[in-house]
Amino acid sequence: MGGAQAIQRGRRCLDRACCLPDEEEEERKDTVRPWELPDGKGFKPKCDNDRMLMAVQEQSELDATSFFSCLETDSAKGALSSAARDRNTSSGSSSTPQARMKSKTTLQRIGSAISEAMSTKRRKAALRKPRVVKATRPSTNKNKTPDYVWMKELLTSISDENKAFDAQVGGGALFVIAGGCPNSMCGMQAVMFVQMEDETIDFWWIKPKNKQNRELEVQTLSRNLKGPHANLAKASAKLYSPFAQRFAGKDDGNFSFGVVGGRAYIDDRAVGERLLLYLVWQENWSGMWDSKKFLEGKLCYQKASRDINAQAGGGPFFARQYRVEGDVMKLAPSEEEQDLSALFPQPSFQAMYPMV
Repeated sequence: MGGAQAIQRGRRCLDRACCLPDEEEEERKDTVRPWELPDGKGFKPKCDNDRMLMAVQEQSELDATSFFSCLETDSAKGALSSAARDRNTSSGSSSTPQARMKSKTTLQRIGSAISEAMSTKRRKAALRKPRVVKATRPSTNKNKTPDYVWMKELLTSISDENKAFDAQVGGGALFVIAGGCPNSMCGMQAVMFVQMEDETIDFWWIKPKNKQNRELEVQTLSRNLKGPHANLAKASAKLYSPFAQRFAGKDDGNFSFGVVGGRAYIDDRAVGERLLLYLVWQENWSGMWDSKKFLEGKLCYQKASRDINAQAGGGPFFARQYRVEGDVMKLAPSEEEQDLSALFPQPSFQAMYPMV
């Protein structure tokens, strides 16, 4: 059962609602069932547009959560905006032929948008393969994810898209690579990737305020050429530059990379999903004097529909493996994706399977 039947049912519901006198309308509000919302709560419809959406949901065979997810598409949002405008411009005259025609047109648009979103979801479901759990090896990295709690506010700002640190950064903070430091050559630090005002991608070290590693040193949020907070990643530029090159806008097999709306994204074309990066975990890497440079670990990300300009809004969070060797980046497919229980993963997440 799809959008066409939803539209027919919605029209009948709308016709009845538009023709009711005011006193009968008030009585009907008291007898109609509540509309179940994704948070488990419900409310009684207060206008024709509420009843239209209820009718569409009833006939779409979608639960409330999926239905509201479909409404996040651009086309559905446009239809809802039209519904609100129609309601405002026709207040007090909802039973006129002109108002009813406007509402019917709006209903058609909403029904079509829902039908399109449902088709997209079915197509993605068909493309997505069943989850595969591969045998992993225990982590050999002495650095563990809880050691980087000093970055939590920054990562939260990236995932919530509130741009809280952008003024201090001097650009848009995109994601952080962590896990390689401290080591025998350096102390605790991580690499932050930034979209500059001219839209180029740059990166530099950020560091904790002190040896307790509980708080970010805000002086390292900006790019410092010299001084006590000098933080250019000169020696590691060759290791990390493949990330900067890709997010400047590059296609790589089934994946395309870029930045939109202040978020670094990876489009997984095989399943039609957009991954919004916030953390890259560095589990294994080559030594400074190795001629063949490599870096591997896990990408941590949220997801967004590709038609809503990379808006995520806080979660849920996922991870999958990656390996960079020279200029070649390999990403694990969607069926090897991992669910994360929180923004900051637990140390058990560091276990990996060989990608070579």
